[in-house]
Amino acid sequence: MDLFGNLPDEILAYILSFLSTKEAVQTCILAKRWKKIWASVPVLEFNFEEFWRDCSAVDNYEKQRICDRKFEKFVNNVLQIRGPSHLDVFWYCNSFGLNYSETSLKWLDHVMILKPREISLLVDGKKAFDIPDSLFSCSSLQELSLDILSTDEIHTIRTKSINLPSLKMLEIQGVDLDNNFVEKLFTGCPALESLHLSHCDLYISDISCKVLKNLSFHECYQCKKMQISCPSLESLVIDVYEQVEGISLQNMVSLVNAKLHLYMWNDDRFDMKLLSALSNVSTLKLDLRGASCFEEILKDDIANCRTFINLTTLEIANYEPCDDFYLVACFLKHSPSLQELTLRISEVRRDNLQEEPRKKKQRVVVFQREHLEVIRIINSGATYVMKLIDELRARIKTIGEIIMD
Repeated sequence: MDLFGNLPDEILAYILSFLSTKEAVQTCILAKRWKKIWASVPVLEFNFEEFWRDCSAVDNYEKQRICDRKFEKFVNNVLQIRGPSHLDVFWYCNSFGLNYSETSLKWLDHVMILKPREISLLVDGKKAFDIPDSLFSCSSLQELSLDILSTDEIHTIRTKSINLPSLKMLEIQGVDLDNNFVEKLFTGCPALESLHLSHCDLYISDISCKVLKNLSFHECYQCKKMQISCPSLESLVIDVYEQVEGISLQNMVSLVNAKLHLYMWNDDRFDMKLLSALSNVSTLKLDLRGASCFEEILKDDIANCRTFINLTTLEIANYEPCDDFYLVACFLKHSPSLQELTLRISEVRRDNLQEEPRKKKQRVVVFQREHLEVIRIINSGATYVMKLIDELRARIKTIGEIIMD
């Protein structure tokens, strides 16, 4: 019994959209009808690994040559056979195999003609390639993910202009970004709501956008001095490495969630005002990993902060309980709505947590808090953690629950 024979082409095309394009094309052996159906599937998914896995060549260099030729021929043939029918999602991955080969992305010009809604490109950064300008001038594109995977090189996007009027979400990995690119980006993407940068070199001094709602930097470098002004921003993640000379947050009136981790080793005192711009957040995560300078900056900054009136959830990661209690105490004092406090004890110094507090000048915060719903301490088990709990109990009259993991 033919279970699919009576189904309309549109339903069958939808079913095929859950397969890779290589698998969808193979359905044409079932009947002539399927050739027409796979050619109208609204999702195209090309994965070089499928060709590498199926190749029987023993010599890796010969295998790379064969797979490159077959893969690029397959991509081009599919786009030619497919015709002008609507394309919703285009997914391309060529981050597998050897690193000496070249990758051609010229077929992107044809993809843009199909007016896709979403494009995801994963390319090995060690392979030579150029990104066509057509990628940055597509009126239908709403989501774009550009991942350039490389451990050695950071690539630069060279485009004369950016005109993506419908773009709402942009993810970029492994790319050099400068002020010129960012200016083109915000000018040419008036609807951009989410910008996520990962493993990028940020030669950027200013990020100003009135409509941006989500902004994240994940393991980014070269972030020297930067001003961020986004009045519509609701979520902010800053996770940057190497020396940071200054990050200024302004106009964060809509911010709800924030996570900060600035990996700094320099003992110089930086003029960075971060916490004072986060007074409206309801969820705040601070990561002190490898960042004693960052912790001291936070302590200086919080002394001049207004009340965190909306803050309900606070997490401090890589916290060392043998440090002074000042930062935690300030948050407890200035966050009247706080319900949950999570302290993730530093793994690096965990074996030394039975030591007495460091001999340094202690800053004292005098306060008495009525109640806190939950205190969660993760990576506990050291003697001094109990002293930390005693500190908390001495300043909080009632604690609903203390969870120790």
